[in-house]
Amino acid sequence: MMDLETVYQGIQEGRRRALARGLSWVDEGSDRGNALLGRLFPHAGHAHVIGITGAPGVGKSTLVNALTLHLRKTKQTVGILAVDPSSPFTGGAILGDRIRMQDSVDDQGVYMRSLASRGHVGGLSRATFGALTLLDAAGFDVILIETVGAGQAEVDVMRFAQTVLVVLAPGLGDDIQAIKAGILEIGNIFVVNKGDREGADRTVRSLRSMLGLTSTSLDWVPPIIKTSADRNEGIGELVQAIEDHVRVPEENRLGQEGQGYSMALFLLDGGRIGIAAQSVGIMSTALERSLAYAREREQFGRPIGQFEGVQWRLADMATDLHAARLMTYEAAHRREEGPAQRPLFAMAKLFASEKAVQHAADAIQIFGGYGYMREYGVERLLRDAKVTEIYEGTSEIMRLVIASRLLKEYDLGNI
Repeated sequence: MMDLETVYQGIQEGRRRALARGLSWVDEGSDRGNALLGRLFPHAGHAHVIGITGAPGVGKSTLVNALTLHLRKTKQTVGILAVDPSSPFTGGAILGDRIRMQDSVDDQGVYMRSLASRGHVGGLSRATFGALTLLDAAGFDVILIETVGAGQAEVDVMRFAQTVLVVLAPGLGDDIQAIKAGILEIGNIFVVNKGDREGADRTVRSLRSMLGLTSTSLDWVPPIIKTSADRNEGIGELVQAIEDHVRVPEENRLGQEGQGYSMALFLLDGGRIGIAAQSVGIMSTALERSLAYAREREQFGRPIGQFEGVQWRLADMATDLHAARLMTYEAAHRREEGPAQRPLFAMAKLFASEKAVQHAADAIQIFGGYGYMREYGVERLLRDAKVTEIYEGTSEIMRLVIASRLLKEYDLGNI
């Protein structure tokens, strides 16, 4: 029996048995699967994920097989997730896509996993994201996701794939049907498969007309590729279109090639400092309005600011505001030190955002029933403050960032 650590290490080393066991855990939705997914998620994000969707009978499985064989000629490893529909009566699924992919699945550089939809709408399986993460962490260069036979609303694949292929075939509907199909809106590349059949050219013309009505992107015009997957015709042109879709022209690149992830984290760090500053502003406003109200509002013949309970609350608000402001200043001052100070950026964002929520609630408490009225401008502070706990990473994520570095190497003396 393989334990969690064995499966985790085995997947990172590319061992098929460990990958199969991990995929089974994820497909079951077990606690082991969730724990494994949490550990492998940081190691994913490197594969090119391609979604293949379309109506039943257009030849998606045959196309996946032809794509895989072509990609293997370039020495790329390929993972395949094929989703089959489950019976609404028995809950079972034939998982028959493997039959059409025998030419490719026997290759040691290819790994295929069939998933049952289990009644999940959207064209995929509930376990798709987890299975995709495991294949990505296992080091596959390309991952192909084949959806169930999709209609007009099964568009979930666009959430997981960088490139979505919408596959059509001649004779499956008229021009009005093409206009109705909402699935056309998610395609990055359109494939008219079974291109040797009568009506293929007419399908290409109709599709081109429909795309002229619906296309909104100025950066990418979806190409229409005619293929005959069973004859291996048009596959090279299709692969070239896929590569063109994910290729960023040199003149459009920011920074050095291969540094995109580091740049994203650098910007995220700056965003967290910005959220901390926004939170400090909310705290300052809450204190100012609370002080003004405490001086003006009288109860039992004297201003409520003379009551100890209100004074304590105001004192805590002023103390927290000063601390949050200093933390934000420190984080901004050390911004250019980058990843070395990432825990400090997270600390500033965590402390300031949570205190902003608390201060907004304290202001409402001081205002009493008036705090719920828009005329006094306090209730809005709570709404504005709450979102700062979510932007640029939730409070839970901030705590994970801080704790993970503390447990490794962070020097508290630098603060």
